[in-house]
Amino acid sequence: MDDVMEQLDQETAWMLRVVDGDDHAFQLIMERFQRPILSYIYRWVRDPAEAEQLAQEVFLRVYRAKNTYQPGWRFSSWLYTIATNICLNELRSGKYQYELDPAYL
Repeated sequence: MDDVMEQLDQETAWMLRVVDGDDHAFQLIMERFQRPILSYIYRWVRDPAEAEQLAQEVFLRVYRAKNTYQPGWRFSSWLYTIATNICLNELRSGKYQYELDPAYL
């Protein structure tokens, strides 16, 4: 449990450093979360190239929204909320067509 809390504190500390203009801290965040975010997005869009592009958009939005981050928020929850919103917007665009599995009808 202490490792989880230490990691949460580290991620929050990194984000607070980003808020203060530390680009190296942003790089640390990207290294830590790039693969998990890419996997998460891929599950939504099922296209590796599109997932890569959307993952870049997630990190761009994190950087642009850095001044809205609140230290009381769990960083990973904030990050995945941004990723989810980007995925939902992408799916709403009508660019993707999925066939429903008859088992769920």
